[in-house]
Amino acid sequence: MKRLKIVHFALALLFTACSGKEKQLQDTLAISENAAELRCLTAGAEVARELEAVAFSHRDLCLGLVESGRLYPKGANHLRFASWNVRFFPDGGPRGPHRPTDVEWLACSIAFLQVDLLAVQEFLAPVRANQARIGAKYAELIGSLNRLTGGDWALDLDDCEPNRTDRQHVGLLYNRETLDVSQVRQIGSMNPDGGCRHLRPGLAATVRGKGGLDLHVVSFHAKAYADERSRARRQAVYDALPEIVREIRAGSKERDLLILGDFNTVGCRECAKGESPAEEIATLARAAESAGLRLVDAAPECTHYWDREGSFEAIDHILADAEMRELAGSVRRSGFCGGYDCAYHGGPSHAALSDHCPLLIDLVDEDRDP
Repeated sequence: MKRLKIVHFALALLFTACSGKEKQLQDTLAISENAAELRCLTAGAEVARELEAVAFSHRDLCLGLVESGRLYPKGANHLRFASWNVRFFPDGGPRGPHRPTDVEWLACSIAFLQVDLLAVQEFLAPVRANQARIGAKYAELIGSLNRLTGGDWALDLDDCEPNRTDRQHVGLLYNRETLDVSQVRQIGSMNPDGGCRHLRPGLAATVRGKGGLDLHVVSFHAKAYADERSRARRQAVYDALPEIVREIRAGSKERDLLILGDFNTVGCRECAKGESPAEEIATLARAAESAGLRLVDAAPECTHYWDREGSFEAIDHILADAEMRELAGSVRRSGFCGGYDCAYHGGPSHAALSDHCPLLIDLVDEDRDP
């Protein structure tokens, strides 16, 4: 009850009063018997933005929304795919749990966003001295997701360097109540050094919805930093996109695919010619087109708050097959990026969850292949 009162108060502060029939939306977000006191809400995207601002401002507010059924809007017969770099989950950094992830808030965020499959980056694996501690965090995450969604969640990670406790992994976190996930495999050509050497391969799976949607889904994490060597390694991936697509589709007649992840499109400030982040994103878009893919439009214009620079960047992206007919719209950059319109770094959620924001894309759960 205390949590619901806190949520009620927060929503009362955030929701915008409106007038005129064209702006009015009946209060479907009532939180308690007294919720009629809330004024009318601005419609559509503005309501979603206000809900995000609540969910990503405090763990208890997120839990209050989820427990009372006030979730981020999602269309009927839609499946939601997402990508999120969760900053060295569950430790928050490479040197142990000095800034640990708030696991319950993370699970609540995924439940609030009504995600069916989440491509993750920067996940640590439960290995060696960290096996029991990190394994317990994974169990907590899955248990919290099952409790909050009523689903049946599972996680697959790449299996590179299983003896390194500081190794970052890519993975797929998904709800088996809504999706069938099979043929999980590593895509070695997505690593410019090949396979598991130094960087990460992609992690792909064949995914089917209960209503007929079927496609390949890939989690990807590119080399970071704006120096010439790092930029060259990203370019090697762009140049290899036709080969990468062939590897993803190998042995399958299914062409539909999504590549979701942290592409680290920061440009190259240290190159002799220089390159802005926007110029690198344009290069990525052209490379995708050459491989029969497209960079899906996204808003708002940020996905990451870089502490060192004190600035927002758009470095997480989604590529889709150019002929895919099941896409139900553009990419939505959620989290504190969406809730605060790239104007505020998120405060508690930035500290407790990640410096990145989740990307959302909805697909119609039908097979619309020709």
